[in-house]
Order: sequence, then C-alpha cells, then structure tokens
Amino acid sequence: MDYLWHWRAITLYICGVYNVFMDVSTLERWNTWWKTGQVKQDLLKPFKRELYFKVTPYLQKRQILLFQGLRRVGKTKLLFQLISDLLKTEKAVHILYFSFDEQPCAIADVLETYQKHVLGKSFEETATPIYLFFDE
Repeated sequence: MDYLWHWRAITLYICGVYNVFMDVSTLERWNTWWKTGQVKQDLLKPFKRELYFKVTPYLQKRQILLFQGLRRVGKTKLLFQLISDLLKTEKAVHILYFSFDEQPCAIADVLETYQKHVLGKSFEETATPIYLFFDE
C-alpha cells in the first residue's frame, strides 16, 4: 500500500511540473480538427466495431462513458471514430481530446486551458454540449 501511495505522490509531482508548460498549443496538437474540421485519416480505422454502434446513442446524453480494456485493442481508434462523427453535427471547438499517456499533466490544467483559450468561456457559460475525450 505504501508503494501505491508513493507512486501517486510521484505522479502528482510530475503533473505539477508539467502544469507550468500547459498551453493552448499542447491542446491544438491533439485537436487538429479545430482548424481542419476533420480527424486525420491515419487516426481512423476503415471499419467500425460492434461497440461503436452500441456507444453512439449515448453521445447525445449527458453521460460519462468509460472504455477500459487491454492495450492496443482499439480504444483510441474508437474515440477518434466517435469524434469524427460528432464533427458532422457539432462545432469542432466543442470537442476536446487529450492523451494523458503522451502528455502527463493535471486534468484541471487541461480543462482550464481549454476553457480559457479555446472556448473563451467556462463550461457553465456554454449553452451547447461540450464533448471531452480523455485517453489513458
């Protein structure tokens, strides 16, 4: 148990270090659709698995969806497929993707940077849905 606590303490310390460097360019790197209006093709699969069709009805509900599973089974590809479909009906800046595996930092900093520099307002001040996709 002490080992687990120690690992969390190290993670929080690392996130604290990265907080200084969280800026909008970090978010823009992952959310290219804010400028292009579409997900990069190399991030999408040409086919959709059964889970995709089970999940899509829930996107229009105010709900948290959690996908868990082994590494390299397609969870990230599924997220990008869902984002791609949302881009057909939603404003691109209302869809945020962030990979904590690639850029360790505090979730609060990601959300604060997104609200301040991308949305230009808080979530509470936004009348339309905002879609948040967090990976790892």
